[in-house]
Amino acid sequence: MYKELTRALTPELTYLYFTVTSRCNAFCDFCWNWENVADAGKLYKEGQAIKRKELSLEEIEKLTLNLPKMLLVDLYGGEPFVREDLKEIIDLFAINCNTKYFSIPTNAYYTERIEKTLTHALEKYPQSFFRMAISIDGPEKIHNRVRKLKDGYQNAMRTVNMIAGLREKYPNISMSLNSVYNRMTQEAMPAFIEDMMELKLFDSISLGIVRGETYDPTLKEVSVDNYFALKKRIEGYKLLSNQPFSPMQKVMEERTKTIIERAIRGKNSQREFKCYGAKKFTLLDDQGEVFACEHLLEKSLGNIRDHNYNLQAVIDGAKAQQMRKAIKNKECDCIWDCAINTSNVFDPLGYPRLAVKTLGKMVKQIGK
Repeated sequence: MYKELTRALTPELTYLYFTVTSRCNAFCDFCWNWENVADAGKLYKEGQAIKRKELSLEEIEKLTLNLPKMLLVDLYGGEPFVREDLKEIIDLFAINCNTKYFSIPTNAYYTERIEKTLTHALEKYPQSFFRMAISIDGPEKIHNRVRKLKDGYQNAMRTVNMIAGLREKYPNISMSLNSVYNRMTQEAMPAFIEDMMELKLFDSISLGIVRGETYDPTLKEVSVDNYFALKKRIEGYKLLSNQPFSPMQKVMEERTKTIIERAIRGKNSQREFKCYGAKKFTLLDDQGEVFACEHLLEKSLGNIRDHNYNLQAVIDGAKAQQMRKAIKNKECDCIWDCAINTSNVFDPLGYPRLAVKTLGKMVKQIGK
């Protein structure tokens, strides 16, 4: 844990959200990244031409050779497993950046490819931890409809059971359920979440509220009260043993939920946390553009192709400096749970409060 803490507190970039591809075999009306997904070709099929100028494996190698040791790399899309070379991309980050944690959000459609990739990574990099975030947005009929993905639910559950089997063999993997609460899913979501908790297959359950500029803006018409009531219910879900730092993560997630609820209900006069976007963490898209976060996609900080694949050079540039100034002045607000949780990790002034609440939670668990 000491080594991880050291990485978290260095001034260097240590957390990368990397959109490895915008291609996706689904097309979700609630997706924040739908414009890039549409640009890559809706409902991508195997063998179709790649329309966008994705970073090649050779270019990604150059990127990783210029990066410091990474605490966490998030590989997402689009659907990351559309890329048949995702296994090799993991290799590059594991070997060249000594990446400690990998997070891979996926609609879990490609069961065999996911199994092959994970088995390779888990065996070859036992010093790294892999968190699989499985996107399922309700019972079968609703999930397949909202994602426009035939047999999407069936394949996802097949993958879930496969990963559960891998987890019994490998200690360096966990699996979370990630669902999106929106107009189409809200009615069925309470019963679905209860069913998923009853299965006891997931190490954690995350329920996000629809955000960003969605393809279908009416999906934002939700009951906020019902959403936060369901979030409260999920807090009772017991994390399983394969989730690192489970008690502290639980405390951070509870703080994040409070921040997001206050923002959504309009109780924040300005952002309530110190954001480390474009400093300790950043977002890199499939074409090499760099952004502070997924809510600021209209403000590129530069392209790594124009900086000899040196991401830190982009972060040190004038546009990034201006962005950090705007972030420091709290000119943007945020309900992106990943950014809030990440900033909690990078803010040493918040550690005493997190430690006290974590200790209290552990004492209560022992008491039970």
